[in-house]
Amino acid sequence: MRHVGRALNHKFARVFRSPDPALVVAGTGSARSVAQTRLWVILCMAAAPLLGFLVRGAQADIEIRLAFLALLVALSYSLVAYALLRRRAWRPSLAEAYMTSTLDLSLITGTLLLMGLVAGPDRVIHSEAIWAVYLLVIMTSALRLDVRICFYMGAMAIMQYLALVIVLDFRLGDLMVEYDRVIQFARVVLMLAATAMAIGIVNRSRSLITISGFDALTGLATRRYFDQRFADEMTKARQLQRPLSLVLFDLDDFKRINDANGHEVGDRVLVQVAELLRQHKRAGDFLARWGGEELVLILPNTGIEAATRVAERLIDVIRQTPLRAISCEIRITLSAGVSERSASCDDTESLFHAADLRVLEAKRLGRDRVVNGQQLHTP
Repeated sequence: MRHVGRALNHKFARVFRSPDPALVVAGTGSARSVAQTRLWVILCMAAAPLLGFLVRGAQADIEIRLAFLALLVALSYSLVAYALLRRRAWRPSLAEAYMTSTLDLSLITGTLLLMGLVAGPDRVIHSEAIWAVYLLVIMTSALRLDVRICFYMGAMAIMQYLALVIVLDFRLGDLMVEYDRVIQFARVVLMLAATAMAIGIVNRSRSLITISGFDALTGLATRRYFDQRFADEMTKARQLQRPLSLVLFDLDDFKRINDANGHEVGDRVLVQVAELLRQHKRAGDFLARWGGEELVLILPNTGIEAATRVAERLIDVIRQTPLRAISCEIRITLSAGVSERSASCDDTESLFHAADLRVLEAKRLGRDRVVNGQQLHTP
């Protein structure tokens, strides 16, 4: 039973883990997708009450007026959120996702409650279309690419809908017969199914990003994944005026190892070097395979001196660790170039180019060392 409990806990932790940064293009992609989708949904939903106003004018039903008013409120805050995200003037967070999700659902529930109180509760409880808005909102949560948000939206939607039905039914005349309660139960089941589908979509996205975003040999992020993460970190560093450093590693004499021992041994060496760097890097740093025998490390909120010390510690680990080959042990060293974001180096291309030039300088000076453009660091 203990093993079963541990397995279930592990499975739960994997399903509800935080989203992978590669799923969120430029850091705010999923939030921007949600804001854009919300705008289109609201505009489409506004077509019906707007048509009612055009056809009936001042004689439009109170139901149409309430729906139109609620959509205007939703449209206003959605336009503000979308404009801020497009201008990158606002960086969404998990708390923001919970807050806007709650606001979306509460606006729907509040409108339906007001409609039930003013126009009659049967307009809401017996409607075949109004409750389906909850399904739409639940499925939209998948755009955030975070299982936690999907689960939260599904649970919140179900609780709010049940509370709405209970208030309108029991507090305002016990309108439902036994058949109606079966229908309400079926709607809750459909909302659970929509939640499960949203979670499934997010987990499928994670599986795809694992296939396309990570190197099959080393398990590190690919160059494409690195480019997305690097652009995101650069944007955050500019907005928050924080330092950002980059370390580019190159395995010394790796071609010689391949030529002397074969590519299978070379692959094993590369895998072990990647694993050692992954184990000994700092928790907040991001490691990727740039290509061939080059590995790159992003160090957020880190100046060049601190980044240089990190690079020195990592190449010390590689130098002092014998690597297991097929029939022998191999020792290898790394050359590293370090660069830091500055006024003259304030984009991803120039920052990477500076680190690349310093790797070449480290090679020229004898390998197995770190060059940061300020002073020479030798083992």
